[in-house]
Amino acid sequence: TTLNNIGRVYDSLGDKQQALEFFKQSLPLSIEVGDRYLQATTLSNTGKVYLDLGDKQQALKFYNQSLTLYLELGDKSRQARTLN
Repeated sequence: TTLNNIGRVYDSLGDKQQALEFFKQSLPLSIEVGDRYLQATTLSNTGKVYLDLGDKQQALKFYNQSLTLYLELGDKSRQARTLN
C-alpha cells in the first residue's frame, strides 16, 4: 500500500517515470500477499500514468487487467470507474 501511495504522489507531482517505478514495485508484492484489491488498484494507477504519457495501448492493457480483477471481486463501483 505504501509503495502504491508513493507512486500516486509522484504521479500527482508530474514525475510519471518515478510513479511507474513504485507501481512496478507494489504490484508483485500485492500479488504475493494475495491483496487483489490493491493489485487491481495498482494496475489501474499504472494505466492512468500510461494514459497521461500518451501510451494508450499500454493504458488499455493495465485497465483491462484491473477490470478483470474488479469483475472477479464483484466491485461494481470500481468496475464502473475503470470502464469510465
